[in-house]
Amino acid sequence: MRTIINFLIFALILTAISLAGDTKVKTGKITGYVSDKESGEGIPGVAISIKGIEMGTASKFDGSYCILNVPIGNHSLIAIGLGYEVNFIDDVIVDANNATKVNIELEPKPVKGEFITLYDEVLVRKITGMVRDKESGEGIPKALVRIVGTSMGSQTMSDGRYSFFNVPSEIYALNADAQGYKPQLIDSVIVVEDSVTLVDFELEPSSFKGDSIKINIHK
Repeated sequence: MRTIINFLIFALILTAISLAGDTKVKTGKITGYVSDKESGEGIPGVAISIKGIEMGTASKFDGSYCILNVPIGNHSLIAIGLGYEVNFIDDVIVDANNATKVNIELEPKPVKGEFITLYDEVLVRKITGMVRDKESGEGIPKALVRIVGTSMGSQTMSDGRYSFFNVPSEIYALNADAQGYKPQLIDSVIVVEDSVTLVDFELEPSSFKGDSIKINIHK
């Protein structure tokens, strides 16, 4: 009798553990590439977010991206890149067993203003832009852009692009600095919900070239 009771208790414990495991929230992931629709090249620094959920990521240097821990179900993606049309992708099915692959093509669009208003439930709160050489107009890689008064900083990519994500709604000042250039400060940068704020820098080359200075000491 005691053996039967112990067996029943053990069975109940196993059942409880199994049911507890079933109540865990199941998630999956979304991966893919973001590319230029005309050239087919990967686009870095594109913000990919899930509509209605504050989840997202930015594409890497080669255009690849990955969003982890996505709730299973039917979702819509929003892709936003500097100089490109906003792209909405519906009917993205996520399950717990497989990675959902979604490749995104963005159509180039000339940037004419310094402020882009987005749509619906997009909660981007993003600052993005370019750091260029004032004389040549070329992008400056590895320039450091800081949001003054915060710990937030971003280093430019090889083409001079930079981005900040999930920036609290506020008015900021931004500072850009790079080796061989004079720093530039831009104030009154406004960040609001449902928007991307574009801030471009033009850095003036520094007159100091780093040459050694010879000092003659007379005894």
